[in-house]
Amino acid sequence: RNFLLRDSQIFINKARMAYLAKLSDEEKNSDSKMGDFGRMIDQFEREEDISYTILSNVPLSDLKDLSKDAASELDGDGQNKNVTVATTKGDDGNITCKEVSSEDEIAHADNIAKEQRQERALDVTQILFMAIGFVYLPLLRFVKLCPEVIWCDITSHSNNKG
Repeated sequence: RNFLLRDSQIFINKARMAYLAKLSDEEKNSDSKMGDFGRMIDQFEREEDISYTILSNVPLSDLKDLSKDAASELDGDGQNKNVTVATTKGDDGNITCKEVSSEDEIAHADNIAKEQRQERALDVTQILFMAIGFVYLPLLRFVKLCPEVIWCDITSHSNNKG
């Protein structure tokens, strides 16, 4: 049975059943219907030993502290523009948010976000997640000792975009 139904996606293995049951239980016990990504970020925020940076394109209205450049782009209703930001949780546990247009090394990410937003026909109120990098702080020492050795887990061609 397992062999015949595995490839047709009709068969659900034990691990998948446990995962789906866990999601179902969490939704019953929670007011919000947060996805896997949201749960991961919540977990990262709670953990003292994890530092991360997230690159995303968000509506200006979602930002609390706007730069003068970003504030000048707001239209009358304050929801017509988006900005690309890097949200970082540092070694000290503080979470900061910076606009990438002020960082020369990654300022081009704003143009990429605008192209992708237009190509995918995203609404201005939607958040465009671009990338995340995270590190387990006790192992950061090894990264600093040997920066030429780095492990990356990437997904390629997962969205038919090349």
